[in-house]
Amino acid sequence: MKRAVLQAHRGVSTDCPENTMSAFRAAVSQGYGIIELDPKFTKDNRCVVLHDRTVNRTGRRRDGRALPDGLQVAELTLEETRALEFGSWFSPTFAGEAMPLFGEALALSRASGVPLKVDNVIETFTDEQRSILFDEIRRADLANRIGVTCTTPDFVRETVSALPGVTIHYDGFVDEASLEAVSKELGGSALCVWLRFDNRATAWNKNPPVSAESAALAHRFGSLGVWILSEPSELEKALRLFDADIIETTGSLKPE
Repeated sequence: MKRAVLQAHRGVSTDCPENTMSAFRAAVSQGYGIIELDPKFTKDNRCVVLHDRTVNRTGRRRDGRALPDGLQVAELTLEETRALEFGSWFSPTFAGEAMPLFGEALALSRASGVPLKVDNVIETFTDEQRSILFDEIRRADLANRIGVTCTTPDFVRETVSALPGVTIHYDGFVDEASLEAVSKELGGSALCVWLRFDNRATAWNKNPPVSAESAALAHRFGSLGVWILSEPSELEKALRLFDADIIETTGSLKPE
């Protein structure tokens, strides 16, 4: 049985606070093949890494006090985010952890050789914000070591035009017509088609779970990614039944 690439969802978020440099460095040191992350923008249009639009779930004041519900990262300048920390909610060991700049994650990728995968939240950004993010990737000379998640052929076209050589991770609706439309926009870029594993972690998503038929279809157009797996039995099934190329995990599955 082949060995799939393991992708660290928000970094190694079982061992470290999600979407922090600690989680990303853990992914590098533990041997994960890809680091998935979620960019956001501050009020002064600095690209940072955070999953939620709001900061109160994972952020705290540096004296440990909670933040008000509904406080959005887009309402804060970068300097104001530096008055917060994003580690103590997970464990006192990580108290003081800063919200990363996207550029810091790029620098880690460049130094380590571990590719990044950018979440499809960038489809919700303004044109200016996407331009800023794409510019940061180009300046880091990492277009050929970045994956961008897309849900539509139009966004595939925009991304490939901005970042020639980028890997496209498609997680929109999967059928033959959709994948044919996406493939026409690749311009030579590699394609990974993502399908969810049928488990509790993905139950919120309304797309059909991976099946032998959809996995075979994905492989006609590119590689297959399956998300999010936690158990060795799930990994074995994803490899045996679906021939998955990339497996996304929060960190409960470890590279061999």
